[in-house]
Amino acid sequence: IIVENGQVIPSTTLNDFASSWESTIFPTVTSYFGSTPDVDNNCQVEIIVFSIDGAGGIGGYFVPGLSSSTDSLFIDIDDLSWRNTIIAHEFQHLLHNARDPFEFIWIDEGAADMAAYLCFGVTSTLTGHANAWSQNSNMSVRWWNQRIADYGAGFLFMMYLSDKLGGASSISALVANTDTGGSAIEDLASNPPPGSTPIGITMSDIFANFTAAVALDSAQGAFGFSNIAMTAGCVTGYICRVQMSGYRDEWQSTWVSPTHELEGWGMRAYKFAGGTGAPLNLMVQPTHFGVAGTVMAKDASTGTWTMSKLRIDSATGAGTGLVHGFGNTTDEVWVIAVSYTHLTLPTKRIV
Repeated sequence: IIVENGQVIPSTTLNDFASSWESTIFPTVTSYFGSTPDVDNNCQVEIIVFSIDGAGGIGGYFVPGLSSSTDSLFIDIDDLSWRNTIIAHEFQHLLHNARDPFEFIWIDEGAADMAAYLCFGVTSTLTGHANAWSQNSNMSVRWWNQRIADYGAGFLFMMYLSDKLGGASSISALVANTDTGGSAIEDLASNPPPGSTPIGITMSDIFANFTAAVALDSAQGAFGFSNIAMTAGCVTGYICRVQMSGYRDEWQSTWVSPTHELEGWGMRAYKFAGGTGAPLNLMVQPTHFGVAGTVMAKDASTGTWTMSKLRIDSATGAGTGLVHGFGNTTDEVWVIAVSYTHLTLPTKRIV
C-alpha cells in the first residue's frame, strides 16, 4: 500500500486493507477472473492511495496503459469508507485486462461489480447500480454510456451467466476467451460445463431468458436467479427485479399502454392478471422494425411458466401473441418487449 505524501491513514484502516485483501478479495477475485499477471516480477499488487476528486466521485481506477510495467490499483483517499468494494472492483479490471484487454466495457464493468458482490455481498454501491437499471430497464444492457444503470445492467447480466453456466469456472473461461462481446458469451453458452442450466446459444435467446429472469425471478430453470435474493419492489439494501412498465387486471375494455421508449438490448415488462377465461390477445406496435419479445404464461394449477415468442409481422414490425384460458388455466401473463435498435412503443394493445 503506497500513500500520497502528507496524507495519513489510521492503522486500523491499513490493517483492514491487508486483512480484507488476504482473506477475501485476492482469493475470491482470482478464483473467478484468473491469476495476477505480476508483470514487474515482484509478487505484489500495488494499491496507491491518494487524493483524486473528493468523496463520492471517482472512488478509484485501474490504468490499462500502465499494465505492461506494473500491477497497480488507485483509490481515492476521500473514499476509504467503501475501500474494499473499490479494490475488489478495480482488481477485476486488472485481471480481465491481462487476459482479454479488448473486451467490451459492459462485460468488463459488469464483471467488476460482480467481483465486489462475490467478495462483500449487497452494498449500497451495488444496489445503487443494479436498481438504477431495474427501474429503467428500457436502457440498453450492451450499449455503454457510462450511466449508473449501465453498471447495474452489466452486473445483473454477468451474475445471470455465472448462475446458469457454472460459476467460477465458466466466468474464468469467458474472461480467458479473447473473442469479445456476444461472441464470447455464445461460445460459453454453447459449451457449458455439466450441470449448467440451458439458456440458449444465441445472444437473442440468452437475452430472452435473462429478461424473463430479471422480471420474474422464478425458481424455475432459466427464469430466475439463485445467486441474488431479489425483491419485488426497489427498497434500500436490496436488489430488486425489473419494475413493470404496465399492469392490467380489469378486462371490460381494450387496454393501451402509454408511449414507451426502448433502447437496443433494453426491455419493457408488462404484467396481466384477473382474466375471465377468454383468450388474451396481445400486440406490440413499435415505431421502427427491430422489436422482439416473449410472452410468459403461468399455469394456474402448477405454477409452471411457459415462454413463447412474439410473432413478428414482416410487413409492419408489430409483434403479436395469444394466450388461451386467461384467468382459467393461465392465471398470470407477462409480455416482455425487447429491441435490437432504438425505438418507441406507442401502443401496447391488450384485448
